[in-house]
Amino acid sequence: NQPLSSHASAPVESMSFPQKLSRWQRRCPYWSTESYREVLRNKFLFWSLAHEQAFTPPVVARYVASRLQIVDPELWEALWMAQEKRQSFIRPEFGGGCARGIVLVQIGRNAFHDAHGIAIDAPQVSNRVNHVVTPRIEQHEFLSRIAPETSNTFRIITGRDREGWFPRGAMLKLGTRRSRPVDHFVRGGIGVAVNEATDCLGISKDQRDRNWRRHPDTGIPFAGQPLPNLKDVLNLLECLHAILPYVTYVEWDILITPVGACVIEGNSAPNAGMLQTQGALIRNERILRFVGGTHGHENTPGEE
Repeated sequence: NQPLSSHASAPVESMSFPQKLSRWQRRCPYWSTESYREVLRNKFLFWSLAHEQAFTPPVVARYVASRLQIVDPELWEALWMAQEKRQSFIRPEFGGGCARGIVLVQIGRNAFHDAHGIAIDAPQVSNRVNHVVTPRIEQHEFLSRIAPETSNTFRIITGRDREGWFPRGAMLKLGTRRSRPVDHFVRGGIGVAVNEATDCLGISKDQRDRNWRRHPDTGIPFAGQPLPNLKDVLNLLECLHAILPYVTYVEWDILITPVGACVIEGNSAPNAGMLQTQGALIRNERILRFVGGTHGHENTPGEE
């Protein structure tokens, strides 16, 4: 079971790597995926391309122009008929950064209901913006134990150069009572560092740069806890880069499940600032070349 560090070049001791990415260094790799960003921004398109080869939440329905379109009638009926009602997410089909517009619902016969059983109508959900409906995927018991009220995802930024794909930085996002039902940093979630050599958790930080050695709600400590099923995460990333070989810079949100790993989404505009709260992102020559544009894209004078 190879650690994350096995996919990156070894650090070069003779170089002094900067601790923080400049604005230009954040944007340079972003430009490399500019022509293909729609594949990642459009969640229905991404699902259509990826779901036959990669584990991703199935799209059971869509809201298009405030009208409900059931994509998978059998799954819709199964979710409705289940004795233990399974929750589903309604999320904007395009964009939706910082977990905006996400609603957690239960599927009824021909409608959605909130946690209190109150029906939610289409205009209230869609607000004239297209949405997709996906069932909530069961997460690994390790994640449910630490933060039981949210789905907690493993966030990793990957780059792609002539040698293939490689990780640029990773962390575990954990939700809190303040952020529920999502785990996003800006909604009150926290990010936990992942040691790429050992695949174990380290210290956590929140958006205010406060350190957390334990989860603020459950009190469970982070340091030294091994992250499960990372081999499955790496296999999933291999698969995703094979499906989308033209995408060179992505921020993936991956849910670790009891049986493997599930890709929730890929972001075309990675939030490097969030990962930099956990440590330096420029750690070796390969990453330095990548952010400098020498992976096949010309340098452009930067702001800093």
